[in-house]
Amino acid sequence: MNELPDVEARNVVQVYDAIASHFDSTRFAVWPGVRAFLDGLKHNSLVLDIGCGNGKYIKYANCGSSSGATSRRRLWMIGSDVSASLSAITASHASECVVADGLRSPYRSSCADAVISIAVLHHISSEARRIDAVRELLRLLRVGGTLLIYVWAREQQDEAATVSKWTAVNEKNDFLVPWTVLASGARTSNDDRVQRALNAGGELLDDDIQKQAVRLYRFYHVFQRNELEDLIQKHFSDVARILHSFYEKSNWAVVCEKLET
Repeated sequence: MNELPDVEARNVVQVYDAIASHFDSTRFAVWPGVRAFLDGLKHNSLVLDIGCGNGKYIKYANCGSSSGATSRRRLWMIGSDVSASLSAITASHASECVVADGLRSPYRSSCADAVISIAVLHHISSEARRIDAVRELLRLLRVGGTLLIYVWAREQQDEAATVSKWTAVNEKNDFLVPWTVLASGARTSNDDRVQRALNAGGELLDDDIQKQAVRLYRFYHVFQRNELEDLIQKHFSDVARILHSFYEKSNWAVVCEKLET
């Protein structure tokens, strides 16, 4: 069994459930590497988005843009996320989405033409669980299917604005990264957002309702150069081969293909 460790329950699931609406309002850009991967898939491919967040890539695949402005379904995408609040946002866009732990996906083996895992693996708190997570992603792929993984890089483009402001958990590149929820300055629905953040264990930064803010901390294991490739090659060379890897916007990314065994 892959029981959820306390740090992931507290600093991943609870945090994203609390900040889901705020997160959704800030996450709409489709990253070039993900767009290129999706655009390169055959029409009517079945794609699983494991850790789909607010579903922006499902919306892109279904509509041709992350805003849903143009009707252009060319892929069949299904999302899942461990956060019930984010899953609900995805489902509200008329997208298929389930609440599920990415280490225990509810889908049958070899069902997908492609799988994406965008900014998910770095939220998993141990190497053993990260290995299990990649194993599960590969389980879902058919032979010849392709997998795209993005993770935050230790080599950030602007370390003064990122790494230097994060709280190191240990010397293994594990960090707590702050997310601040602000009140609106008046008693509106935004105050509910602040209350949800407090309920999730956030720290109140100012008790003045006009300035009120709550800070929460998300867990990240940031990946060094070649760390993701090494993990795949060391543990899965018999079932997957890396097609290419790249760096984009302070993320490392890998595309690999499932092999016949």
